[in-house]
Formats: sequence, C-alpha cells, structure tokens
Amino acid sequence: RNRINKVAEKTQDKKKRISYTGIVLDNKSKERLALFIKEMRKDKKIIIPDNWEFSADHITLNLGKARNPEMLGKTVMSKVLTYAYSDNILAVGVKPDIEVEFEKENPHITIAFNKGGKIMRNDKQVDVRPAMSNELTIWKPVPKSFLIYGTVKEVWAE
Repeated sequence: RNRINKVAEKTQDKKKRISYTGIVLDNKSKERLALFIKEMRKDKKIIIPDNWEFSADHITLNLGKARNPEMLGKTVMSKVLTYAYSDNILAVGVKPDIEVEFEKENPHITIAFNKGGKIMRNDKQVDVRPAMSNELTIWKPVPKSFLIYGTVKEVWAE
C-alpha cells in the first residue's frame, strides 16, 4: 500500500508544474479588455463571431518558472497600443511600464479565439489555440490607447 501511495504522489507531482510566468491581469483590466472588444465590434473595426472564447487574462513572460524571481508579486501597468486579428485569433499588443524580459518578440494578450475551430498545419487538421496569437503579423494601432494592470505570477498547469 505504501508503494502505491508513493507512485500516486509522484504522478501528482508531475501534474503540478508551472505552465508559464506572466503578468496576470486584475478584474478591472479584464473588464476593460471586454469593453474594448465591444467597442471595436460596434465600430466594425473587428468582426468576430459570438462563439469565440474570451481569454484575456495574462501577458506571457516565459514558459515555465520565472526567469527573474525578483519580479514575482510586482504590479505592472501596461499600455494597450496595438491590435491584430485573423479568422481565429484576436490579440492586443502591450507596453509594460517597467523593464521586463519577454520570451517572445511581441508582448501581447490573446483576447479571444475560435475555440473548437480547426486549421490545417502540415497537412493535418489541428485545434485553434490561444498560443497561435504568436503568429499574428499585422498589428494596427488601437483607436485610443488605455492602461491595464496585473501582477507577475507563476501559473500552474491545470
């Protein structure tokens, strides 16, 4: 029985891993991003179906544990400056108010994506995922920049 419990504990530990380190947005910032979508749709600047999933909750710094643990717990203000979208993804480009190291070239927040959507990749059909926002290439200025806030955290895999 002890041996079974130890195997179960090891299996649990593997599931408990840090997925990414990011600036996790506060609720007011998430609401501000939802309002941004509403305004952009109303003004017909973006066209996204109602069935897309809203996912605006963080800015990824890097995958896995924090590269700079001193940043953990810091509040970061970021200015939303640009947006980009495709048939499957909508994102906004941001500029934080402090020097932060990003793993990807273009710091952004995935706002919404076509959950359940499929695209072709290497002759295979794959699910649309929020990480595909890293592939957006045409960024336009937002009509009016605005501020959002979040806290640097390590986020555990679900």
